[in-house]
Amino acid sequence: MPHSTDELWPELEKDGVETVRKKLADKAYGTDKAPEVEEWLRHKREQKEERARGNTTAGPSKGEVQRLRELRRGLLSYSDLLAISPNPVDL
Repeated sequence: MPHSTDELWPELEKDGVETVRKKLADKAYGTDKAPEVEEWLRHKREQKEERARGNTTAGPSKGEVQRLRELRRGLLSYSDLLAISPNPVDL
């Protein structure tokens, strides 16, 4: 069964890059989710490269947008947002 980016990427954001890499290596995502997980890792690498080049026009990632939505709905505190996002978006 395919998984949409909207469902899987927030889970991956919550786990973080290192945990996701380890789970992928351990084949924890299975064959159905692995391609989407690899795409997310490529996206995260591209974001990191953009930040390293000083590109500030990249805008928030899908995960950052999701965290902002959770913050606005009261599901996430601002300190939680700061703890998981190196460059929080201005609210």
